[in-house]
Amino acid sequence: MVFKAKDEDDALRIANSTQYGLMASVWTQDRERGRNFAEQIEAGMTFVNTHMDSSPEFPFGGVNNSGYGRENAEWALREFTNERLVRIAKHPTES
Repeated sequence: MVFKAKDEDDALRIANSTQYGLMASVWTQDRERGRNFAEQIEAGMTFVNTHMDSSPEFPFGGVNNSGYGRENAEWALREFTNERLVRIAKHPTES
């Protein structure tokens, strides 16, 4: 969806007023300004000057009614693995 905003504050208010929060994108010619704005958006993934960018090493997931947690990369390893511990102590007769 595209919404018209009066200024950056209004745009941020609109972006953060939804009950969802999977993905957002910011489009600008000023990359640093875009990064600063993107960091304020309440979404699981926010891209600057691109959208629907995906790669296995990117954490995927949303906030609010768009999900909980992350998958892919190290986040997937934590979520989809069962860790075990095997500990071998010194034999009681060894010093």
